[in-house]
Amino acid sequence: MEIILYLIITILFIDNMVRHIFHIDNTLTLNFFIVLLVTSFLIYICVYNDLFISLYQILIICLFYFRSKQFFKNFIGTLLMYYVFVHYVHFLFLSITSSYIYDASQATSLTPSVFISDSIIKIFISLLIITFTHERNFNIPKVYYLYFYILDIIALMIMYFMYINSFAISDIFTKNIIILFSFLIFTLNYIGIILFNLAKTYILKYNESQLILATNEMRLLNYKEIEANQYEVRKIRHDLKNKIIVLKYLLNEKNYDKADELIQSYCEEIMTKTRIVDTGNTIIDAIFNTKITANKNINFILNLKIKENFKIQANDIITLLGNLIDNACESINRDYDSCDLKVNLIITEEMFLLKISNPYKTIKTEGDRILTLKKDTYNHGIGLKSVNRIVSNYGGTVDINTDNYIFTIKIIIY
Repeated sequence: MEIILYLIITILFIDNMVRHIFHIDNTLTLNFFIVLLVTSFLIYICVYNDLFISLYQILIICLFYFRSKQFFKNFIGTLLMYYVFVHYVHFLFLSITSSYIYDASQATSLTPSVFISDSIIKIFISLLIITFTHERNFNIPKVYYLYFYILDIIALMIMYFMYINSFAISDIFTKNIIILFSFLIFTLNYIGIILFNLAKTYILKYNESQLILATNEMRLLNYKEIEANQYEVRKIRHDLKNKIIVLKYLLNEKNYDKADELIQSYCEEIMTKTRIVDTGNTIIDAIFNTKITANKNINFILNLKIKENFKIQANDIITLLGNLIDNACESINRDYDSCDLKVNLIITEEMFLLKISNPYKTIKTEGDRILTLKKDTYNHGIGLKSVNRIVSNYGGTVDINTDNYIFTIKIIIY
């Protein structure tokens, strides 16, 4: 019965992972999966009478299932740390009992202490797993993970050989040395954990300082754009008197077509020179206002719905929006005198969606890959590579469509 349940759970686990990757609704399947999971482990507990191991297995599977891709690097290091701690405890108690306990009655009397100690260490490790695999907005360099993994693997190998050789050693002093050495390994691993936490703290503070710097730069840029916009408003106001005189003359002459044409021209000039994007997000406002000012021949059609507290960092938003809007503007300026550029940007607490569409006349492809029309082919692709790297880091998707001479790129991050 237990084996059958495990097989069903495995199938459902794979099915749910596929649904999660492709964002397919899986509420019913997920509920069925959880019911079978709990039922299977209840049977396991009843048959093997091992509550703590079962709880640990449930914890591991739930963590794997409900966390994102960024979770796995932390989890591997935590799992190695778990085995180092558990094997150290087991080896320590084995050395103590084999050195100082000589009869069965004494060994039996020590069993409750061993059980309690083993249970406490498993609960403690479970809490460590939750703490160390908790997903946050920081990117730890790979060298820190590499150091942490290597340290744990070396500790496990040394402890394994010590465990094997301990059976051939009868001298109590030597066994005490082995116990002391195993404690040093334990301490070394603990130092690794401290260094790991220090690295996380440093990187979090560094990211925070970079965010403040980027926000201040964008705020300054936005203020400059607003100031330039106000200057244009003052110019329009200064010229308005002469334009009204001309318009009044055309109306008196009953030249309504020319008057209407002049009014349309005035409206377009006002819209072009005084447009300000104001979403409430300084960085996003600065990006769009800068791009609109620099590309007056492009009609930006914007659909912006911005809500704070999404997990994407400010520097990454600057890279995504900046590179993709620049690429679209370059394509339009190369092929058209003026054109529409459509941008849909929706940011909520649960989702980041960016969709940019622009027409094109010529495009070079090689298989599924889009080639450049720029003269500077050496630096081509750096922007899109940065976009793909950022989206991949957040576990998102990039979709590119070139149907009907409309280039559309869509990014979704959950």
